[in-house]
Amino acid sequence: MNNILDWAFPLVAILLLGGFLFAASQPDRMHSWFGGTNEAPATEPVHEVFMTLEPPFSFEEIFYEIRRIDTLYGTDFRNESPTTGVLREQAAKQYLNAIEQLRRAIANQTVPEEDEYIQEFLNARENMLLFGIYYQRAMAIGVNGVFRPTHNCEDRENILQATYLFNQTRHYGGRAMFNFDLALRYKPARPLIGIGETKPAIYSPAFRDMGDLIETNLQGLDQFCYPEA
Repeated sequence: MNNILDWAFPLVAILLLGGFLFAASQPDRMHSWFGGTNEAPATEPVHEVFMTLEPPFSFEEIFYEIRRIDTLYGTDFRNESPTTGVLREQAAKQYLNAIEQLRRAIANQTVPEEDEYIQEFLNARENMLLFGIYYQRAMAIGVNGVFRPTHNCEDRENILQATYLFNQTRHYGGRAMFNFDLALRYKPARPLIGIGETKPAIYSPAFRDMGDLIETNLQGLDQFCYPEA
């Protein structure tokens, strides 16, 4: 346990919290830290789907529809990650609604042999947005969500909340990567989504570092804050 605390806290705190705290101290940087648009549009965009296309809808058509929605929110799904930025929560929730509208619009109207990959791609985009929502909530707790023995457990509630939020972040980020992997079984999707050096930024080691933070938090609380009677 002591070995974990010795190396995990400095490493994870620097990687996951350092940039956030630096940005928080500089309003101009904080404006763009989470990536994409700073705020959701005042009026939710009307997502007119496939105005000039006819079913059945192909994977490529769905891909470019998602890219069009990306443009509405000033983002690019290929660049969203814990280290490169995510949409703010209100915008992410609006985007999730747009995907639901898209799903309804294409229901039972996709190219049959491509439908499985289309659904996995949409699942990946939804899970990316969810990871972004939980990540921002965790980061908003800041350093008070990281276990530090010198604080004498006074932040235990914040630490538990941050640990839950980071765990949700890892869950949805992991699901997104798994969905992308399944979508990439469809070879024509590979140059669109990206593989190798062009793969989406969500394939990030930051999720592994979150695992270290979660372990450090839970073990630190268990050892120092909830001793056996």
